[in-house]
Amino acid sequence: MLDIYAAWVLSVAFGLSVLYETWRMLARRGVSVHDTPTEWAKGLIIYVIAGGVIWALFVGLPGAAWLGLLLSVGFILVSTFYYNPVIMRDRRPEAVDWIEDILFTGLLFIAAWLLAFHVMGFQITRIG
Repeated sequence: MLDIYAAWVLSVAFGLSVLYETWRMLARRGVSVHDTPTEWAKGLIIYVIAGGVIWALFVGLPGAAWLGLLLSVGFILVSTFYYNPVIMRDRRPEAVDWIEDILFTGLLFIAAWLLAFHVMGFQITRIG
């Protein structure tokens, strides 16, 4: 069950991210080299991969929890050590940029914890 919760959290995180990137491409085009239709299109591969992992979590494929955990931790590292120091600086961020970044990364942390507990064998039990 923790893997299903993580799939929902990842769905929200990547859904938020694709909406944000689309907004950047449309409303803030040209502010940085990262805010162009070409860069947006290149980024779609990320969402296809994430969508595949999320789908695998929802259907319960073997190993999906490990893939989800790797995806979550990988994107936490990318967000921390590449996206924030390189891309955010180039984009001249405003409040909406920082809010999206914090929400996205925070949701990844939640998903990572849920999946870590899942692969360690923790289960949710009902009381009552």
